[in-house]
Amino acid sequence: MRHEFSAKTKRAAYERSKGFCERCSAPLAPGNIIYDHDDPDYFSGDNSLENCVCCCKNCDGIKTPQDQKNIGRARRVNLKHIGAKKQKYKWGYGKNDKHKKKVNGAVVLR
Repeated sequence: MRHEFSAKTKRAAYERSKGFCERCSAPLAPGNIIYDHDDPDYFSGDNSLENCVCCCKNCDGIKTPQDQKNIGRARRVNLKHIGAKKQKYKWGYGKNDKHKKKVNGAVVLR
């Protein structure tokens, strides 16, 4: 679950930025301000001022997809680690597997 910054933290981050984006230095206009977690909330859960970045929508739009990719990868690794992720196939069809899948789709023993 995502945790938002408090009003006090947002105010302090805006004062620290002096009205400019902390990533690209563009002037911030009302409605164009995003308070973003520098270290994604999923990993740290830190809602402190040190983890808050005051940025414009353009800079947030660049960083967000990469964060989502990293969070998704971390979730998949965690599910695999605890044994909750299902295998895609009944057999792995790898070099060490005793079964082999042929081009026509038939499964045979090696």
